[in-house]
Amino acid sequence: MILNAIKESPMPYMTSSGFHAATAKKYRVDSELPAISETIANNTEENRLLAILTAPSGTQKLHHYLEAAIKTRDVEAKTATMAMKVWRVMSTLSSNKLPVPDAGVCPDGQLLYTWSKSEHHFELEIFPSGLGEFFYLNRLTDEMWDCEYNIGDSIPDEAKEKLNLFSL
Repeated sequence: MILNAIKESPMPYMTSSGFHAATAKKYRVDSELPAISETIANNTEENRLLAILTAPSGTQKLHHYLEAAIKTRDVEAKTATMAMKVWRVMSTLSSNKLPVPDAGVCPDGQLLYTWSKSEHHFELEIFPSGLGEFFYLNRLTDEMWDCEYNIGDSIPDEAKEKLNLFSL
Protein backbone atom coordinates (compact mmCIF):
# COMPACT_ATOMS: atom_id res chain seq x y z
CA MET A 1 0.00 0.00 0.00
CA ILE A 2 1.36 3.43 -0.88
CA LEU A 3 0.46 6.14 1.57
CA ASN A 4 -0.12 9.28 -0.50
CA ALA A 5 -1.88 11.70 1.78
CA ILE A 6 -2.93 12.18 5.34
CA LYS A 7 -6.21 14.03 5.31
CA GLU A 8 -7.70 14.16 8.78
CA SER A 9 -5.28 13.49 11.61
CA PRO A 10 -1.67 12.69 12.50
CA MET A 11 -0.27 9.30 11.58
CA PRO A 12 -0.82 6.47 14.02
CA TYR A 13 2.14 5.81 16.24
CA MET A 14 3.72 3.11 18.33
CA THR A 15 3.76 3.24 22.10
CA SER A 16 5.42 0.84 24.49
CA SER A 17 2.14 -1.09 24.56
CA GLY A 18 1.83 -1.22 20.77
CA PHE A 19 -0.23 0.50 18.08
CA HIS A 20 -2.22 3.57 19.13
CA ALA A 21 -5.61 2.51 17.73
CA ALA A 22 -7.54 5.66 18.66
CA THR A 23 -5.65 7.63 16.03
CA ALA A 24 -6.12 4.87 13.45
CA LYS A 25 -9.85 5.54 13.23
CA LYS A 26 -9.15 8.97 11.70
CA TYR A 27 -6.17 8.08 9.52
CA ARG A 28 -6.82 8.34 5.78
CA VAL A 29 -4.81 7.33 2.74
CA ASP A 30 -5.57 7.83 -0.99
CA SER A 31 -8.79 9.72 -1.71
CA GLU A 32 -10.19 6.52 -3.28
CA LEU A 33 -9.68 4.57 -0.06
CA PRO A 34 -11.90 4.92 3.02
CA ALA A 35 -10.55 5.73 6.46
CA ILE A 36 -9.15 2.78 8.34
CA SER A 37 -12.21 1.37 10.08
CA GLU A 38 -12.63 0.09 13.57
CA THR A 39 -12.51 -3.41 12.11
CA ILE A 40 -8.95 -2.76 11.00
CA ALA A 41 -8.15 -0.98 14.28
CA ASN A 42 -9.25 -4.11 16.11
CA ASN A 43 -7.29 -6.49 13.85
CA THR A 44 -3.97 -7.05 15.61
CA GLU A 45 -2.06 -8.30 12.53
CA GLU A 46 -3.19 -5.38 10.38
CA ASN A 47 -2.37 -2.95 13.21
CA ARG A 48 1.11 -4.43 13.43
CA LEU A 49 1.65 -4.10 9.68
CA LEU A 50 0.37 -0.52 9.61
CA ALA A 51 2.61 0.37 12.54
CA ILE A 52 5.62 -1.09 10.73
CA LEU A 53 4.80 0.89 7.58
CA THR A 54 4.40 4.17 9.46
CA ALA A 55 7.12 3.81 12.11
CA PRO A 56 10.27 5.83 11.43
CA SER A 57 13.37 3.81 10.61
CA GLY A 58 16.45 3.92 12.78
CA THR A 59 18.19 6.08 10.18
CA GLN A 60 15.25 8.51 10.22
CA LYS A 61 15.44 8.68 14.01
CA LEU A 62 19.17 9.39 13.80
CA HIS A 63 18.52 12.12 11.22
CA HIS A 64 15.86 13.70 13.49
CA TYR A 65 18.24 13.53 16.46
CA LEU A 66 20.94 15.31 14.48
CA GLU A 67 18.46 17.96 13.28
CA ALA A 68 17.39 18.58 16.88
CA ALA A 69 21.03 18.91 17.96
CA ILE A 70 21.52 21.58 15.27
CA LYS A 71 18.40 23.47 16.38
CA THR A 72 19.54 23.51 20.01
CA ARG A 73 23.01 24.57 18.83
CA ASP A 74 24.64 21.60 20.51
CA VAL A 75 26.35 20.78 17.21
CA GLU A 76 27.14 22.67 14.00
CA ALA A 77 25.22 21.79 10.85
CA LYS A 78 28.41 20.79 9.02
CA THR A 79 29.32 18.33 11.80
CA ALA A 80 25.86 16.78 11.73
CA THR A 81 26.02 16.57 7.93
CA MET A 82 29.39 14.80 8.07
CA ALA A 83 28.00 12.44 10.71
CA MET A 84 24.99 11.53 8.58
CA LYS A 85 27.18 11.00 5.49
CA VAL A 86 29.62 8.74 7.31
CA TRP A 87 26.70 6.74 8.77
CA ARG A 88 25.33 6.18 5.25
CA VAL A 89 28.76 5.02 4.04
CA MET A 90 29.14 2.59 6.95
CA SER A 91 25.61 1.28 6.49
CA THR A 92 26.20 0.73 2.76
CA LEU A 93 29.52 -1.03 3.40
CA SER A 94 27.69 -3.48 5.67
CA SER A 95 24.92 -4.06 3.07
CA ASN A 96 22.59 -2.22 5.49
CA LYS A 97 23.19 -4.84 8.18
CA LEU A 98 24.94 -2.51 10.64
CA PRO A 99 22.55 -1.34 13.37
CA VAL A 100 22.03 2.39 13.70
CA PRO A 101 24.50 3.64 16.31
CA ASP A 102 23.67 5.23 19.60
CA ALA A 103 24.54 8.88 19.11
CA GLY A 104 25.45 11.66 21.47
CA VAL A 105 26.75 15.19 21.43
CA CYS A 106 30.00 15.90 23.27
CA PRO A 107 30.68 19.15 25.15
CA ASP A 108 32.90 20.66 22.44
CA GLY A 109 30.50 20.04 19.54
CA GLN A 110 31.72 16.58 18.56
CA LEU A 111 29.30 13.78 17.76
CA LEU A 112 29.86 10.30 19.12
CA TYR A 113 28.50 7.14 17.54
CA THR A 114 28.70 3.96 19.62
CA TRP A 115 27.90 0.30 19.09
CA SER A 116 27.95 -2.31 21.83
CA LYS A 117 27.42 -6.04 21.46
CA SER A 118 28.43 -8.55 24.14
CA GLU A 119 32.16 -8.00 24.74
CA HIS A 120 32.62 -5.66 21.76
CA HIS A 121 32.48 -1.87 21.98
CA PHE A 122 33.10 0.44 19.01
CA GLU A 123 33.02 4.22 18.68
CA LEU A 124 33.39 6.86 16.03
CA GLU A 125 33.93 10.38 17.31
CA ILE A 126 33.30 13.05 14.69
CA PHE A 127 34.99 16.41 15.25
CA PRO A 128 33.82 19.74 13.76
CA SER A 129 37.20 19.99 11.99
CA GLY A 130 36.34 17.03 9.75
CA LEU A 131 38.51 14.56 11.61
CA GLY A 132 37.19 11.42 13.17
CA GLU A 133 38.56 8.82 15.51
CA PHE A 134 37.61 5.16 15.59
CA PHE A 135 37.99 3.26 18.86
CA TYR A 136 37.43 -0.43 19.60
CA LEU A 137 37.51 -2.30 22.91
CA ASN A 138 37.05 -5.99 23.57
CA ARG A 139 35.83 -6.07 27.16
CA LEU A 140 36.92 -9.68 27.74
CA THR A 141 40.47 -9.52 26.39
CA ASP A 142 41.10 -5.78 26.91
CA GLU A 143 42.19 -5.61 23.25
CA MET A 144 42.06 -1.98 22.13
CA TRP A 145 42.45 -0.36 18.76
CA ASP A 146 42.09 3.21 17.59
CA CYS A 147 42.63 5.09 14.38
CA GLU A 148 42.34 8.68 13.20
CA TYR A 149 40.11 9.17 10.17
CA ASN A 150 39.46 12.04 7.80
CA ILE A 151 35.69 12.14 7.34
CA GLY A 152 34.99 11.55 3.65
CA ASP A 153 38.02 9.31 3.04
CA SER A 154 37.66 5.56 2.62
CA ILE A 155 36.95 3.82 5.89
CA PRO A 156 40.08 1.92 7.00
CA ASP A 157 39.97 -1.85 6.48
CA GLU A 158 40.51 -2.58 10.17
CA ALA A 159 37.56 -0.32 11.07
CA LYS A 160 35.43 -2.23 8.55
CA GLU A 161 36.47 -5.53 10.19
CA LYS A 162 35.54 -4.19 13.62
CA LEU A 163 32.18 -2.89 12.35
CA ASN A 164 31.39 -6.34 10.92
CA LEU A 165 31.29 -7.63 14.50
CA PHE A 166 28.09 -5.62 14.95
CA SER A 167 26.29 -6.52 11.71
CA LEU A 168 22.94 -8.21 12.07
